[in-house]
Amino acid sequence: EMTEEKLEIAAQKRPRRRVIGLFLAALCLLVAVIWLLRQPIAEGIAGSICAQQSLKCKLKVSRLDFGGLTFSDLEIRNPDAPNAALTATRLAVDLNWASLFSPRASSVAGDDLVLRLDLSGTRPRLGALDQPVKTFTKSGGVPGPTPRLGFKRIRVIGDTPLGPVEARGHIAATGPDAFVIELEAPPARTGFMGAALELKGGELKVSIAGKEMSGRAKLDLEKFQFHDTIISDVKLDISLEQTSSVLKGAGTASLGVVATKETKLYGATADASIEAAAVDPATFDFGAWLANVRRLSLNASAGEGLVGKTGWTTSALTARIEPSAAGGSGGDISFFAEGVRLE
Repeated sequence: EMTEEKLEIAAQKRPRRRVIGLFLAALCLLVAVIWLLRQPIAEGIAGSICAQQSLKCKLKVSRLDFGGLTFSDLEIRNPDAPNAALTATRLAVDLNWASLFSPRASSVAGDDLVLRLDLSGTRPRLGALDQPVKTFTKSGGVPGPTPRLGFKRIRVIGDTPLGPVEARGHIAATGPDAFVIELEAPPARTGFMGAALELKGGELKVSIAGKEMSGRAKLDLEKFQFHDTIISDVKLDISLEQTSSVLKGAGTASLGVVATKETKLYGATADASIEAAAVDPATFDFGAWLANVRRLSLNASAGEGLVGKTGWTTSALTARIEPSAAGGSGGDISFFAEGVRLE
């Protein structure tokens, strides 16, 4: 039987439930609005972060969800710089939510990435990005795993005192000790203040998987000239291969002319091979590595040359190092020159 007291209690509960219902509805509406406007909000936050780092950023957020975010038409620059420090048509960052309140990047991938480096020696290598990179990579807590990287089309432009040079290729990494880098430098001509550089091309390929490594570097320099210094027709081809315990390398080099006021050398060639203990790039020490060279073969020769007032018509250098029966390695180094003259 409904008493007057029970009716009064029921009447008090109805407004309270209505208020809670309205609050929950408003909260759901707010969450829905934020979700719908998440991309413009993220763009505004990114712009604010750039401004705090004294950078000017243009970007669009084309994806933002619990899986990560994707930037499109990205451009980051110093407001006073004529060229952007970093551009990309797409840059995607996927997140790992293993820790609920501190998600980490599990992969970073991009298309048509252009990175500009300062190779003049007068400013930080990363230019406008140097200080922001230092700020965001400061140690704070336990470092997480290195994210996977995947940049299908990348251009690295280096600003040198002679002008810009560039390399194109791709970079991929599946872990801190498993990555592939392939870059190729197209022909380039540049010059500044009496200096000139003519590059026919170059190539760099590196593949690392755990303790195994392979790599190759090639350079074809047509000419470099600075006032009285001339270097022309330089060709290098170097390859390395490392297993778990042995590093092997081979290379060839040739030089057409190197000439300064006091030195001249024509028609130099060299070929070499080496076998040594495997190296760990993280703890590499050249002196310790050199002491563990097992085999070395070097053959070098040159045509006419001149140093100061001493000249020659031909010269040759040979070196042989091999394991010895007594332990360790040893060998011979010889040099000779023909037609030596004093002027």
